Amino acid sequence: MDERTQQSFLKAVHDSLCDGIQTLLGKSTLDALIANYHLDELTNAPQELHNQLSHIFGSGAVVLERIIVKELYNACDLSFEDTQPFNFNLGDRLNVARRQFMVKTVWRVEGIGGAN
Repeated sequence: MDERTQQSFLKAVHDSLCDGIQTLLGKSTLDALIANYHLDELTNAPQELHNQLSHIFGSGAVVLERIIVKELYNACDLSFEDTQPFNFNLGDRLNVARRQFMVKTVWRVEGIGGAN
């Protein structure tokens, strides 16, 4: 993935993280989590992001992670199939999204069919 595509994907992860938290828990909670835990800086470290969310929310982190992933797939216009077990791995899901985003971006840039 080239640098511009990587930065674009990381921005989508960041925005999805913030949107997901704000949607579920509100703006003041988002602001507090960013100020105290710097979650917005963990967009390129999915395991650390998962660890922080688990530390903060316990088993409820899985619900938030699922919302974040859905937000990301929607923001990147990717197909999200919600058939995984409820306790899916955030890192795995972000890596799948990264690969799909890369393929879609290459298709769009190179004019290969199938992408809008």
